[in-house]
Amino acid sequence: MSAKHSCSEGNSITKQINFFLLLTLSFFSIVATCRADVNITSLSISPQTPVQAGVPVTVTAGASSSSADTLYYKFYYRGNYGTAEYDTSPWITVQGYSTLHYAQYNFPAAGDYIVVVRVVEDPSNEPQSLPITGQVISVIDSDTEQSSLTLTKGSAVELASSSNFAGIVFDGSHIIVSYGKQNDLFVRSFDTDFQAVSEEMQITSVADVTDHKHIYVNNEHYIIYSTIGDDALYLFKLDSNLQPTGSVVTVTEDSTTTKTNDMLLASDGTTLFAGQYRPSDLNNFENSGHLIKRYDTNLNALAADVTANDHSHVNTASLIFIAPYFYLIAPSTPVVNGLVDTERDLILVRYDSSWTVIGSSSLTLVESSAHTHTSNGDGIWMSTGAAYDTQSNSLLVGYTFADGAQGSDNGNIYLRVFNGTTLAQTHFDTISSSGHANRAHFLLVNDTLYVVYDDNTSGSPVIYGLKYTITRF
Repeated sequence: MSAKHSCSEGNSITKQINFFLLLTLSFFSIVATCRADVNITSLSISPQTPVQAGVPVTVTAGASSSSADTLYYKFYYRGNYGTAEYDTSPWITVQGYSTLHYAQYNFPAAGDYIVVVRVVEDPSNEPQSLPITGQVISVIDSDTEQSSLTLTKGSAVELASSSNFAGIVFDGSHIIVSYGKQNDLFVRSFDTDFQAVSEEMQITSVADVTDHKHIYVNNEHYIIYSTIGDDALYLFKLDSNLQPTGSVVTVTEDSTTTKTNDMLLASDGTTLFAGQYRPSDLNNFENSGHLIKRYDTNLNALAADVTANDHSHVNTASLIFIAPYFYLIAPSTPVVNGLVDTERDLILVRYDSSWTVIGSSSLTLVESSAHTHTSNGDGIWMSTGAAYDTQSNSLLVGYTFADGAQGSDNGNIYLRVFNGTTLAQTHFDTISSSGHANRAHFLLVNDTLYVVYDDNTSGSPVIYGLKYTITRF
């Protein structure tokens, strides 16, 4: 529906109020045509699931201006929407005007609330008219049971011998597994039971590849790989038929500040984000983190590099986009007074679309004490498995724990599932207990979690695949 309203300047504006139901969320937007210099482009709430009383959620607004480089955001809400008490309920300010375009809300009780964000160019000269945007949120009691899932594990299947560093994507018809072999990269197609439907295909001919990452975006494959010596990183793409398209892009060469063997690659659907590990000892002992580079889908560089090391972590991380945030899952730096020097937690760091860190500290997913450290191995590391199940609001994480008994590159691989809102653990399983496994990567398709990893039990690395069947309740 639409209605007319008059701005204080005497111009007329159109309010366009659109309602739709998304899970338990209703959304409305109010667009002011008389304030065209400020345009609110988006409003999102994370996570997009039933919000619980007393459980924080993050509200993020997007806006632009044709006349100002800096915008100021104000966040507030009003309770008892749809009841007789609504008109007498106060507006509660969550965060006054600042340049932060997100704020953390914590609703005190169950009920319907209107969340509102206002954006201005100058807080000291607040216009009486819009722009303003808002969303109606239904908040449930904190003890209300929410959807969760269980996973039933299948048997491991050998996919490739004398190979390691597996990646996995789904092209809509087949599972595509990429892997390293003889210092080059290969791919092979499989059906949904991990039965091969093609021969393996070599996709690099450089004899210089160590690790890589592989994603599938808009019917194209994107692959980033590191070279022997860990000082160079290259990015290229293949079409849906696994044929090269375009040129290989140099992400970095002869790097002295990053270690390219630990790379990240993710996309929000329109932009590619490549990450290079940025260790403390190569960067004036700053916090260890990642250097983020951005590309369009034609591999043209975008904007300036971003240093994303607000909360220090070590390498072997994974990166996943869960709108509107990027989730970086990584081993922490060694814990204080640990049993061994390499005892670490598994942490989560979230970033918004501009790579501004969310929160004043990282979030701990797995404490180091969850595992017994008998010797000075790598501890919790290789947190390379990550997936998100929208239906149950579950974050699925896979990582290796190596206590040193089988060598630094070997260990057991574990799967943990967390509630996407509270980060409470809801499921745990051992993917591989061989003591010689490493580097799990995840692919979630409908009701199945596909896992690939490499195992060195025989003395020569082998790529394995296995399936988990998901049951939601």
